Order: sequence, then C-alpha cells, then structure tokens
Amino acid sequence: SDAIVIGAFLPVETIPLFTVAGSLAVYLMEFVIGIGSVVMPMAASLQAKGRTDEVRDIFLKWSKITVSLSFAACLFLIVLGPRFMGWWIGPEFERPAGRVLQILMLGNLVFLPVRGVALPLLMGLGKPKAPAIAFLVSGVLNVLMSVVLVQRWGLDGVAVGTAIPNLLFALVVLHWAARELRVTIA
Repeated sequence: SDAIVIGAFLPVETIPLFTVAGSLAVYLMEFVIGIGSVVMPMAASLQAKGRTDEVRDIFLKWSKITVSLSFAACLFLIVLGPRFMGWWIGPEFERPAGRVLQILMLGNLVFLPVRGVALPLLMGLGKPKAPAIAFLVSGVLNVLMSVVLVQRWGLDGVAVGTAIPNLLFALVVLHWAARELRVTIA
C-alpha cells in the first residue's frame, strides 16, 4: 500500500526510494520469520503435552536471541544505513532512501522480535485471534497515517505511517503473549 500512497501524492519516480529501503526491512523480517518457523511447532507440541513452563522458557530464550539479532541489524542500519544505500544502489539514494530506512528500522527494533517469536508462539498456542485483529488494524492505520503524513513530510511521512502501526502491533502482540504465558514484558 505504501507504493500506492506514494504514487498518488508524490512523483512516481520517488517510489523506488521507498521500496529499496523497505526491501531491507523485508529481508530482516524474513530472517526472523525463520526463527518463528522453529518456535511455533515447538510451542504447539509443548502446549499439547501440557508443558506450559517449557513454552515460557522457549519464549524467553528465543526472545533474547531475536532481540539481540534484531538490535544489531537495526542499529547498524540506523547508523550506517544511509551510507550503505549510497554504496549499494547509488549516491542519489543515500539521503532519501537512507532516511526512510532509518525510520523503518526504529519501528523494527520492537516489531521484528515480536514478529519472530511472540506472534508464532501465540499461533502455536492456538491463539491467533488477537494478533490477527491487531494485524488488520495495523494495516488500516498504516494506510491512513501514510495518506495523512505523506502530504506533510513526503517519503518520511510514509515511513512514519508504516513504522508507528508496526510498533503498535508489536506492543499489542507482546502484551498478549506475556499475558498468555504469565510473564512480565520486561
């Protein structure tokens, strides 16, 4: 939807500036989804056996791993992302795509670990309803915020309109997973 919003309000040649930055976020998400493909079946198996304490341990262990990996990647891209964009694609991408990347990575600091561990764990426990609703609301909010903010801040506004709903989604799912497993968010 971001490309559609950008195309409707900005020159069409600005779409690649956002898309290239967004593709790095997607690559990181695919990486953490790989972690989720391990967590979900383990959670389902342990839940079926009534071993809730072990599900909690898996959640805490894999959350720490995913947070560490996500923070390393996101902080690298926040700090050196613009320069990386200039080297990878071309100098004309360094500033605009680099700023989009930085904004998206700020939201991904929380979103990626939740997407990689908490969401698959809830699905493995047979609790997909709240995350599904949160995901739908997040998508609608993404479009609405992007339409409003693109007019004020251009590409940066679309990035903020994507990062904030991702962050809110992550906070809701993290709260739900912590509540389900009876652990504190900390």
